[in-house]
Amino acid sequence: MRKKNCFTKVLAVFLTALMLLSVAPLAAMSDVLPKLDLDFDFAVTAHAEGSTPYLTSGYCGDTSDGKDGKDIAWSLDADGTLTLTGTGKMGSTPNRADNRVKKLIVGEGITVLCSYAFEACQQLTQIVFPQTLETIENKAFYGDYRLLSVNLEHCKIIGEYAFYNTRITTADLSACKRIEKNAFDNCLYLNTCLFSEELEVLEEYAFNRCRINMIEIPSSITIVKQYTFCYNPISQITFHEGLQQIEDHAFDSANVQTLSFPDSLVKIGSSAFANCTSLTTLALGTGLNSIDTSAFNSCSCLAGEIVFPANLTSVGYYAFN
Repeated sequence: MRKKNCFTKVLAVFLTALMLLSVAPLAAMSDVLPKLDLDFDFAVTAHAEGSTPYLTSGYCGDTSDGKDGKDIAWSLDADGTLTLTGTGKMGSTPNRADNRVKKLIVGEGITVLCSYAFEACQQLTQIVFPQTLETIENKAFYGDYRLLSVNLEHCKIIGEYAFYNTRITTADLSACKRIEKNAFDNCLYLNTCLFSEELEVLEEYAFNRCRINMIEIPSSITIVKQYTFCYNPISQITFHEGLQQIEDHAFDSANVQTLSFPDSLVKIGSSAFANCTSLTTLALGTGLNSIDTSAFNSCSCLAGEIVFPANLTSVGYYAFN
């Protein structure tokens, strides 16, 4: 019984002290609380009395290797324009998933936009990139489904899922050397795409589920990866010597009518051109030695004579079903 009474008294004293702390003015506690010396490098704004304040400026530069991140500054104005100024690599995101950003201006001197930089900015419709921008990292604009246009002609690397599910219509990639997997996946309004002759890497699913009408694969590409252009209404495909392999489902469901392969092509993967229901003419290259399962399955309009090369040693099941 004594232990219970003792516990009750201690609890009562604790609750009383807690109540006093909650109602005591801060001025009266100035001698109790330590003085804090804080130096914030950003501005804070509230829309109206009682609303939650948000940041309107700050720094987002590279903080690796002991850097302070102040090489790049950002500011957001009342109209929703987010401006980045400075040099070098962006190291952090200033407004992740922020619905107030409507326009993005990246200043000259900035070279890299970091991963997730502007992911899910659902009001973002316009972007202005500088000539100095070389790399857009993974998911930088992932899910920005109102984004309509972007100038990419100076970018050299586009990361994974960088523009996934955006509404851009044109991608000028004439300077790009690397396009990572799913970079433009599910861009349902993307109908025009221009590649560089110096393109080194074109990864799987890069343009899956877009609306591309015509495509020219540069001679620098030796393998078209799986699902790269799957579910696109492509009516014209141009291949060049140097291409060695077309992987599974690479051009599944295209609207192409005529296909002519270079002699350098060795293998056509499973379902690579399946469901190309408009395909009527097919010219196989002399170097081809393998056509995998269902490669041209459900190409219902394919007619006429197909000349198989002497090097062809393997034709999979339902390849021309």
